[in-house]
Amino acid sequence: MSPQDGRSGEESQLRAWLAEELTRQNVAICRHLDEALEKQAKRQNSVMEQLAQNFSSTQKSMQSDLRMAGLAFPPPERAESKTRGMAGHEPPPVPNASSRSRNSSDTSSLNTASTESHEVDGNRRPSRMEKAWQEAQEEEKKEKGEKALALGTTYNRLVTRVEIDFKESVVDAVVSFLVVLYTFILLLQTQWRGSQAAVILGLQEPESDSWPGAEMAFFIVDHVFNAIFVLEIAWRLHMHKLQFLCDVFGVFDMLVVVATSIDVYVLQPFDAGYAQNFAVGRLTRIFRLMRIFRVLRVMRFAKNLQQLRLLGDVLSKCLSPLMWALLVLGIIMVGTGVLMSQLLVEHVLDTTADEENRMWVYNYYGTAIKATYSVFEATFSGSWPLLARPLIHEVSEWFCVFWIAYQVVIGFAVMRVIGALFLNETIRAANSDGEAEVLRKMKEKEAFSQKVYQFFTAADASGDGRLSYEELEAALQEPGVEAWLKALELEIHEAYTLFSLLDDDRDGEVSYEEFLHSALRLKGNARAIDSIMIMHEQLPGGQGTPSH
Repeated sequence: MSPQDGRSGEESQLRAWLAEELTRQNVAICRHLDEALEKQAKRQNSVMEQLAQNFSSTQKSMQSDLRMAGLAFPPPERAESKTRGMAGHEPPPVPNASSRSRNSSDTSSLNTASTESHEVDGNRRPSRMEKAWQEAQEEEKKEKGEKALALGTTYNRLVTRVEIDFKESVVDAVVSFLVVLYTFILLLQTQWRGSQAAVILGLQEPESDSWPGAEMAFFIVDHVFNAIFVLEIAWRLHMHKLQFLCDVFGVFDMLVVVATSIDVYVLQPFDAGYAQNFAVGRLTRIFRLMRIFRVLRVMRFAKNLQQLRLLGDVLSKCLSPLMWALLVLGIIMVGTGVLMSQLLVEHVLDTTADEENRMWVYNYYGTAIKATYSVFEATFSGSWPLLARPLIHEVSEWFCVFWIAYQVVIGFAVMRVIGALFLNETIRAANSDGEAEVLRKMKEKEAFSQKVYQFFTAADASGDGRLSYEELEAALQEPGVEAWLKALELEIHEAYTLFSLLDDDRDGEVSYEEFLHSALRLKGNARAIDSIMIMHEQLPGGQGTPSH
């Protein structure tokens, strides 16, 4: 399977997992909102019932008090008419002399009416309380609506983020393919330029050109690919705004695209008109070299390929020990090179020695830099006998002691220790990769869940999604079930015990979710089931087997 297929499979699994997770969160949010609204409605009903009871008891108490005082409780229409009459602007009629005898009774009637109007006002207070309660209820509903809106906004943002990530993953895949394709085209273009140089040097006949139309084809390809990469950078700037410039890879991509655009759209046409201008040609070659850095853009998309991303992370984490190892080796090689140059300077200046051997010694050990490079070759290339034998045979046999000691101490011991430390650091960095560990655990859990589902479906003879004790007993009698359970790292007696642990209410049925949860908990732990069974038996009603 190609890395592209593996990455596509991982993307499809990731999209399926995200869709399932979003659905689960949406269902949970709706369930919480329904429960909150139901509780709020119950509280409102109870409060309204309490207010109605208080109002009824208050009204009955007032009626009884009025009866005890010998007064009748007027109906609401009468009380309201009296209240409106007292609140109007019509003055009461002026009493005459013949009606003064009835003033005392009228006064008492007015007092009674006033008392009744005040009582009616008192009876209307619960309406104001009810109005206040309705306002509080509306305010609470508004708060609930705002919370629901906030949850919906969060959900929409999450969906938008997932959509953006999906689009960006698709763009990353396409751009990665185009970068690899452009690298191959750049290889062909370099090969074509080499053949042109062979024609100029006279090593190849001009008539034997096997690249007809190559110059125009490469010209068009450069413009097409550069336009695609410019559009890609513009799209990323549109999606991420200024945050794109905060990414190191983003800045690197932009610099590479700008440099190649200058080469394609500015320097190449200018170089065509001034072919003999060496300064322009040198500048063109410098910007043309920037195109090779476009290959490094593949590292930007390493996050989409697990193995490539892991390799990049391990290399980045191993930079520190690598630098220290190179520093130690550098000090050793420089010191050894200076020592060799000082030991051999007398032989180079000895006029009695062989001239050819003196030139060979000077070419390899005459200066500190030449001697250091020779020691570097002897340390890393494994060609140290070619550098040691001329010194041993032509200069002094004592150099064999030096080379043996150097190869044993430096070439064998120090290099092996540094290699072992570097390998240990690499393994530790790879094991500390949390994201890779999570993906591995998810794949293992998915594979195990698939096996459990196959067993559960085969054992569920009724097809109701719940496994009864009778169905489990019947399934265990089938051939091959024992091997199936061993593949799940569960023994037959563990399956019985697992069923008894799950069936707490003794109804003789276990759901798939319960079975899977306990199977994951007990998988790979032989003693865990015994400990859980002991604790289960200590609980009330924990002993026994599931009821038939």
